[in-house]
Amino acid sequence: MPSPSYFGEVRRYLRDQGWNTSSRRLQEGVFLYGGTRKSADGRQRVVVLAVVDPDVAVTERHLRHLWNVGREKDADAAVVTKAGGLSERVTDVAESNGFTVLESETVRRDGSEPSHERSEYPSDDEGYEIYPSRLRMLLYFAGSVVLALGCGLLLSVGPAIGLYEFVAVALATPLFAAGSVLFFYRLIDYSPVIRIDATGIRYRKFSSMEFIPWDRIESVDVERVEHRGGSTEMLQIAVTEYPEERWWQRLQNGMNKAVLGAEEDAYYVPIDSYGVSSEEVTGAIEQYTDGTIPVLMES
Repeated sequence: MPSPSYFGEVRRYLRDQGWNTSSRRLQEGVFLYGGTRKSADGRQRVVVLAVVDPDVAVTERHLRHLWNVGREKDADAAVVTKAGGLSERVTDVAESNGFTVLESETVRRDGSEPSHERSEYPSDDEGYEIYPSRLRMLLYFAGSVVLALGCGLLLSVGPAIGLYEFVAVALATPLFAAGSVLFFYRLIDYSPVIRIDATGIRYRKFSSMEFIPWDRIESVDVERVEHRGGSTEMLQIAVTEYPEERWWQRLQNGMNKAVLGAEEDAYYVPIDSYGVSSEEVTGAIEQYTDGTIPVLMES
């Protein structure tokens, strides 16, 4: 089984060495970290292949991918580590090809328990609040108003535009009108769309904040979803238990699952629709959980 604790221990180890890191999942139980730090000679780069599932073998394909990424990023070091340690054969192959082998005992600080100090984090009272882009909300509001007015003008023409077109415009008009009201509300009520603190994650759903405590969160995944109008970066929060919902919440969740091609119930937040950076969100989550909850960014 994948080890969320080893995932966090690798991240903490790299951070303790001065690396600013990000990560993405290559496959179940296998992650690739990238890190940078300043040095006397300039900026250093490192790439790390971390196998957090002891049952997953490190293969030649993994090492080849690590080598390719290291060359692409012009990394100063390419590192491989595995929960429970690498086999002697894999260690020999890795070292003979110039990789640095990071022993799991070293990552775990000679067997000590993971540290959960929060001296560098915001206080529990403050939390970490992320606000939407005012410019993005203004553009959405203006666009919704223009489209609603345009639909209204087409409706005034009546059947001259064709029956099917008339029905389509009639259905679209209230949607654009509702959108303009929603985005105007976002402009005048400039409150955070996401709040992350010691208790969990809160994100805005319409006029209320949905609260998800840390002990219910299994992982956080960032996926870019392609659609006809372009693409949307979606924050997917997988939980141990999904609550019962009202009919309109089930409908919204079903639409999100259909767009993502997902089967599991989860919380979905279209972060870049608000002009919010995924790095800002995932970075805050990693700080407050000390890396104990996997934060995944698909390539």
